[in-house]
Amino acid sequence: MSTNTTNTTNPWFGITMLLAGGIVGYGVAIGYDSTGTAELANNPPKDQPKQQQPTANFDALPEFNKKNDYYKGNAKAQIVLIEYSDFQCPYCQRHHATMQQVVNEYEDDVVWVYRHYPLGNHPEAQLAAEATECAGNLEGNEAFWGYADKIFAEGTKSENYLQFALDLGVDEDDFKKCMEEGTFTEKIQKQLSTATEAGVRGTPGTFAVNTDSGEIKYISGAQPIIEIKKIIDSFLN
Repeated sequence: MSTNTTNTTNPWFGITMLLAGGIVGYGVAIGYDSTGTAELANNPPKDQPKQQQPTANFDALPEFNKKNDYYKGNAKAQIVLIEYSDFQCPYCQRHHATMQQVVNEYEDDVVWVYRHYPLGNHPEAQLAAEATECAGNLEGNEAFWGYADKIFAEGTKSENYLQFALDLGVDEDDFKKCMEEGTFTEKIQKQLSTATEAGVRGTPGTFAVNTDSGEIKYISGAQPIIEIKKIIDSFLN
């Protein structure tokens, strides 16, 4: 599987499954162009044919840590949904809205954790991930999510990233410095490598963790909300 490398043409870079189910939408390391997510919002992707299910290695999955992870929902919730995503993946855009609905419906029972998995054939994915990390580091959890929402709504166009940051109250000079120095390049690539070790082979890939029992289930691709709710309800009941 290919992963992103430093984009020396970008001015901000100095050096820098359901286990038993079929895949509804699953971005893999080959097969997509780099269409912006804003355009895809108006032209939603078709469902993909079934693909081979990856083998999950739950022991390699880093636990949720509210000091290091960006999350929505109750940090002490019984159910932890750890999503690995790519900002340039059309199925991730679909899944993003689904996960927001899940958090809204389950309130205190669920926490949604966002981690990065920039695919190698999506040239803007790594930089978009770094921009969200810079925003979050400078202005906190809400800024991270606000930035992520903007990218999924408006697309992965790097010329817009500074304005996204300013819209969220991020200091211009601090944001530029963070991006130019590649402050979070290594963090994002580490998330990608650990996710791959845990069994992720495409995006979105979500681990549903029952913190009471220790049971973990892997949700492969952009599944319909009813399928995600089945897993959550089985954990809660």
